[in-house]
Amino acid sequence: MTKPLCQYPPDWGDTSVHRDAETLEKLTTVEELWDGAVQKLRAHGIHHVIYLTAHGSPPKTSRLLTTCPSLYANASPDSDPFLSHCCDSYEITPTGPEFLPQHAYLPDEAKAFINMARSKGFLSGFGIPTRLRGADRYGGFNLGTNLDRETFRSRMWPQAEQFRLFCLLVHRRIEELSGAQSDHEPALIAPDMPSAMDVLSPREAEIIYMLARGLSRKEAARLCGISTNTVAEYAKSAYRKLGIHNRAEAARLVFGSSDKAT
Repeated sequence: MTKPLCQYPPDWGDTSVHRDAETLEKLTTVEELWDGAVQKLRAHGIHHVIYLTAHGSPPKTSRLLTTCPSLYANASPDSDPFLSHCCDSYEITPTGPEFLPQHAYLPDEAKAFINMARSKGFLSGFGIPTRLRGADRYGGFNLGTNLDRETFRSRMWPQAEQFRLFCLLVHRRIEELSGAQSDHEPALIAPDMPSAMDVLSPREAEIIYMLARGLSRKEAARLCGISTNTVAEYAKSAYRKLGIHNRAEAARLVFGSSDKAT
Protein backbone atom coordinates (compact mmCIF):
# COMPACT_ATOMS: atom_id res chain seq x y z
CA MET A 1 0.00 0.00 0.00
CA THR A 2 1.43 3.38 -1.02
CA LYS A 3 1.94 5.81 1.83
CA PRO A 4 -0.01 9.07 1.33
CA LEU A 5 2.23 11.99 0.33
CA CYS A 6 3.35 13.95 3.40
CA GLN A 7 0.51 12.76 5.62
CA TYR A 8 2.49 14.21 8.51
CA PRO A 9 4.56 16.99 6.94
CA PRO A 10 7.59 18.25 8.84
CA ASP A 11 7.53 21.72 10.35
CA TRP A 12 9.02 24.30 8.01
CA GLY A 13 11.28 26.53 10.10
CA ASP A 14 12.61 29.84 8.81
CA THR A 15 16.11 28.43 8.35
CA SER A 16 14.74 25.61 6.23
CA VAL A 17 12.64 28.04 4.18
CA HIS A 18 15.70 30.09 3.39
CA ARG A 19 17.77 27.01 2.55
CA ASP A 20 15.06 25.72 0.20
CA ALA A 21 14.66 29.12 -1.47
CA GLU A 22 18.42 29.45 -1.87
CA THR A 23 18.56 26.25 -3.93
CA LEU A 24 15.91 27.66 -6.26
CA GLU A 25 17.89 30.87 -6.79
CA LYS A 26 20.35 28.91 -8.92
CA LEU A 27 17.69 27.89 -11.45
CA THR A 28 17.60 29.88 -14.66
CA THR A 29 14.16 29.28 -16.21
CA VAL A 30 10.63 29.76 -14.94
CA GLU A 31 9.88 26.12 -15.76
CA GLU A 32 12.77 24.84 -13.62
CA LEU A 33 11.86 27.24 -10.83
CA TRP A 34 8.22 26.16 -10.88
CA ASP A 35 9.10 22.45 -10.77
CA GLY A 36 11.55 23.05 -7.93
CA ALA A 37 9.08 25.14 -5.93
CA VAL A 38 6.35 22.51 -6.32
CA GLN A 39 8.72 19.80 -5.05
CA LYS A 40 9.65 21.89 -2.00
CA LEU A 41 6.02 22.67 -1.20
CA ARG A 42 4.94 19.05 -1.59
CA ALA A 43 7.65 18.02 0.86
CA HIS A 44 5.84 20.20 3.40
CA GLY A 45 2.34 18.89 2.87
CA ILE A 46 1.08 20.96 -0.06
CA HIS A 47 -0.66 18.79 -2.67
CA HIS A 48 -1.77 21.45 -5.16
CA VAL A 49 0.02 24.67 -6.12
CA ILE A 50 -1.62 27.49 -8.06
CA TYR A 51 0.25 30.66 -9.06
CA LEU A 52 -2.16 33.10 -10.69
CA THR A 53 -1.78 36.73 -11.72
CA ALA A 54 -3.95 39.11 -13.69
CA HIS A 55 -4.57 42.81 -14.19
CA GLY A 56 -7.66 44.98 -14.17
CA SER A 57 -10.98 44.78 -12.36
CA PRO A 58 -12.65 42.47 -13.15
CA PRO A 59 -9.52 40.33 -13.67
CA LYS A 60 -8.38 39.69 -17.23
CA THR A 61 -5.44 38.22 -19.17
CA SER A 62 -4.57 35.87 -16.35
CA ARG A 63 -1.26 34.04 -16.25
CA LEU A 64 -1.45 30.62 -14.65
CA LEU A 65 0.99 28.05 -13.34
CA THR A 66 -0.71 25.12 -11.65
CA THR A 67 -0.41 21.48 -10.69
CA CYS A 68 -4.17 21.00 -11.25
CA PRO A 69 -4.97 22.34 -14.74
CA SER A 70 -8.19 20.30 -14.86
CA LEU A 71 -9.64 22.74 -12.32
CA TYR A 72 -9.73 25.29 -15.14
CA ALA A 73 -11.01 22.97 -17.87
CA ASN A 74 -14.46 24.58 -17.79
CA ALA A 75 -13.62 27.90 -16.12
CA SER A 76 -11.30 30.71 -17.12
CA PRO A 77 -8.52 31.51 -14.65
CA ASP A 78 -9.90 35.08 -14.78
CA SER A 79 -12.92 33.81 -12.84
CA ASP A 80 -10.89 32.23 -10.02
CA PRO A 81 -12.26 33.73 -6.75
CA PHE A 82 -8.70 34.11 -5.49
CA LEU A 83 -8.16 37.09 -7.80
CA SER A 84 -11.38 38.88 -6.90
CA HIS A 85 -11.57 38.15 -3.18
CA CYS A 86 -8.07 37.48 -1.79
CA CYS A 87 -5.94 40.24 -3.31
CA ASP A 88 -7.20 43.40 -1.61
CA SER A 89 -4.88 42.95 1.39
CA TYR A 90 -1.83 40.88 2.26
CA GLU A 91 -3.71 38.83 4.83
CA ILE A 92 -3.37 35.08 4.29
CA THR A 93 -6.81 33.63 3.58
CA PRO A 94 -7.83 30.05 4.42
CA THR A 95 -9.12 28.63 1.14
CA GLY A 96 -10.83 25.53 -0.24
CA PRO A 97 -14.27 24.01 0.27
CA GLU A 98 -13.48 23.11 3.91
CA PHE A 99 -13.42 26.85 4.69
CA LEU A 100 -16.27 27.88 2.41
CA PRO A 101 -18.76 28.29 5.31
CA GLN A 102 -16.79 31.28 6.61
CA HIS A 103 -16.92 32.93 3.16
CA ALA A 104 -20.71 33.12 2.89
CA TYR A 105 -20.43 36.53 1.18
CA LEU A 106 -19.07 34.94 -2.00
CA PRO A 107 -21.34 34.90 -5.08
CA ASP A 108 -22.79 31.58 -6.19
CA GLU A 109 -20.39 31.17 -9.13
CA ALA A 110 -17.40 31.60 -6.80
CA LYS A 111 -18.80 29.02 -4.39
CA ALA A 112 -19.36 26.60 -7.27
CA PHE A 113 -15.74 27.00 -8.41
CA ILE A 114 -14.44 26.38 -4.89
CA ASN A 115 -16.66 23.33 -4.41
CA MET A 116 -15.40 21.94 -7.72
CA ALA A 117 -11.89 21.91 -6.22
CA ARG A 118 -13.00 19.17 -3.81
CA SER A 119 -13.13 16.65 -6.66
CA LYS A 120 -9.49 17.52 -7.44
CA GLY A 121 -8.38 16.83 -3.87
CA PHE A 122 -8.06 20.52 -2.93
CA LEU A 123 -9.91 20.65 0.40
CA SER A 124 -8.12 23.33 2.40
CA GLY A 125 -5.30 25.73 1.77
CA PHE A 126 -3.55 29.08 1.99
CA GLY A 127 -4.41 32.03 -0.25
CA ILE A 128 -1.19 34.08 -0.27
CA PRO A 129 -1.23 37.34 -2.29
CA THR A 130 2.14 38.56 -3.51
CA ARG A 131 0.83 41.71 -5.23
CA LEU A 132 -2.44 43.50 -4.56
CA ARG A 133 -5.14 44.78 -6.86
CA GLY A 134 -4.08 48.17 -8.14
CA ALA A 135 -0.65 46.93 -9.16
CA ASP A 136 0.04 46.55 -12.88
CA ARG A 137 -0.29 42.78 -12.39
CA TYR A 138 -1.59 41.31 -9.14
CA GLY A 139 -2.20 37.86 -7.68
CA GLY A 140 -0.18 35.22 -5.89
CA PHE A 141 -0.33 31.65 -4.64
CA ASN A 142 -3.16 29.36 -3.62
CA LEU A 143 -1.64 26.34 -1.87
CA GLY A 144 -3.97 23.36 -1.47
CA THR A 145 -3.99 20.33 0.82
CA ASN A 146 -6.22 17.27 1.11
CA LEU A 147 -6.73 17.88 4.83
CA ASP A 148 -10.03 18.49 6.56
CA ARG A 149 -10.61 21.84 8.25
CA GLU A 150 -9.56 20.84 11.78
CA THR A 151 -6.43 18.98 10.70
CA PHE A 152 -5.39 21.88 8.49
CA ARG A 153 -5.90 24.33 11.33
CA SER A 154 -3.78 22.31 13.74
CA ARG A 155 -1.02 21.03 11.41
CA MET A 156 -0.63 23.64 8.67
CA TRP A 157 -1.99 27.02 9.71
CA PRO A 158 0.65 27.61 12.43
CA GLN A 159 3.23 27.58 9.59
CA ALA A 160 1.38 30.18 7.50
CA GLU A 161 4.17 32.77 7.74
CA GLN A 162 6.80 30.28 6.63
CA PHE A 163 4.72 29.44 3.56
CA ARG A 164 4.24 33.15 2.91
CA LEU A 165 7.99 33.82 3.01
CA PHE A 166 8.71 30.97 0.60
CA CYS A 167 6.00 32.15 -1.81
CA LEU A 168 7.26 35.73 -1.72
CA LEU A 169 10.77 34.56 -2.56
CA VAL A 170 9.54 32.34 -5.40
CA HIS A 171 7.33 35.15 -6.73
CA ARG A 172 10.27 37.55 -6.77
CA ARG A 173 12.37 35.02 -8.68
CA ILE A 174 9.56 34.33 -11.18
CA GLU A 175 9.35 38.05 -11.87
CA GLU A 176 13.09 38.26 -12.35
CA LEU A 177 13.21 35.33 -14.78
CA SER A 178 10.14 36.44 -16.73
CA GLY A 179 11.16 40.10 -16.91
CA ALA A 180 7.91 41.06 -15.20
CA GLN A 181 9.21 43.46 -12.54
CA SER A 182 7.11 46.56 -13.07
CA ASP A 183 6.28 48.14 -9.73
CA HIS A 184 9.65 47.99 -7.96
CA GLU A 185 13.19 47.38 -9.13
CA PRO A 186 14.39 45.10 -7.77
CA ALA A 187 11.12 43.46 -6.63
CA LEU A 188 10.26 43.82 -2.97
CA ILE A 189 9.16 40.75 -1.01
CA ALA A 190 7.72 42.16 2.22
CA PRO A 191 4.02 41.61 2.87
CA ASP A 192 1.69 44.20 4.38
CA MET A 193 2.99 45.26 7.78
CA PRO A 194 1.34 46.45 11.00
CA SER A 195 0.41 50.15 11.11
CA ALA A 196 3.43 50.81 13.35
CA MET A 197 5.57 50.17 10.26
CA ASP A 198 3.97 52.97 8.24
CA VAL A 199 6.92 55.23 9.10
CA LEU A 200 9.25 52.95 7.11
CA SER A 201 10.11 53.10 3.43
CA PRO A 202 9.19 50.00 1.38
CA ARG A 203 12.79 48.75 1.44
CA GLU A 204 13.17 49.41 5.18
CA ALA A 205 9.97 47.43 5.79
CA GLU A 206 11.33 44.59 3.68
CA ILE A 207 14.60 44.45 5.63
CA ILE A 208 12.81 44.55 8.98
CA TYR A 209 10.49 41.74 7.85
CA MET A 210 13.41 39.54 6.84
CA LEU A 211 15.48 40.24 9.95
CA ALA A 212 12.41 39.62 12.12
CA ARG A 213 12.02 36.25 10.39
CA GLY A 214 15.53 35.35 11.54
CA LEU A 215 17.52 35.85 8.33
CA SER A 216 21.02 37.25 8.70
CA ARG A 217 21.98 40.56 7.10
CA LYS A 218 24.08 38.64 4.58
CA GLU A 219 21.11 36.45 3.65
CA ALA A 220 18.82 39.48 3.38
CA ALA A 221 21.36 41.21 1.15
CA ARG A 222 21.54 38.28 -1.23
CA LEU A 223 17.78 37.88 -1.45
CA CYS A 224 17.22 41.60 -2.03
CA GLY A 225 20.08 42.00 -4.49
CA ILE A 226 21.83 44.68 -2.43
CA SER A 227 25.03 44.84 -0.39
CA THR A 228 25.35 43.84 3.26
CA ASN A 229 26.37 47.40 4.09
CA THR A 230 23.20 48.70 2.47
CA VAL A 231 21.13 46.23 4.49
CA ALA A 232 22.85 47.51 7.64
CA GLU A 233 21.99 51.09 6.74
CA TYR A 234 18.35 50.24 6.09
CA ALA A 235 18.17 48.32 9.37
CA LYS A 236 19.78 51.15 11.32
CA SER A 237 17.36 53.68 9.85
CA ALA A 238 14.35 51.44 10.48
CA TYR A 239 15.35 50.70 14.07
CA ARG A 240 15.72 54.45 14.72
CA LYS A 241 12.29 55.23 13.23
CA LEU A 242 10.64 52.44 15.21
CA GLY A 243 12.45 53.18 18.48
CA ILE A 244 13.81 49.63 18.77
CA HIS A 245 17.29 48.18 19.11
CA ASN A 246 17.37 44.58 17.84
CA ARG A 247 15.65 41.92 15.75
CA ALA A 248 13.85 40.44 18.75
CA GLU A 249 12.04 43.72 19.28
CA ALA A 250 11.40 43.90 15.53
CA ALA A 251 9.85 40.42 15.59
CA ARG A 252 7.50 41.45 18.40
CA LEU A 253 6.35 44.41 16.34
CA VAL A 254 5.97 42.50 13.07
CA PHE A 255 4.39 39.22 14.13
CA GLY A 256 1.39 38.40 16.24
CA SER A 257 -0.84 35.35 16.54
CA SER A 258 -3.53 34.92 13.90
CA ASP A 259 -6.84 33.15 14.36
CA LYS A 260 -8.22 33.73 10.89
CA ALA A 261 -8.26 29.99 10.09
CA THR A 262 -11.27 29.30 12.30
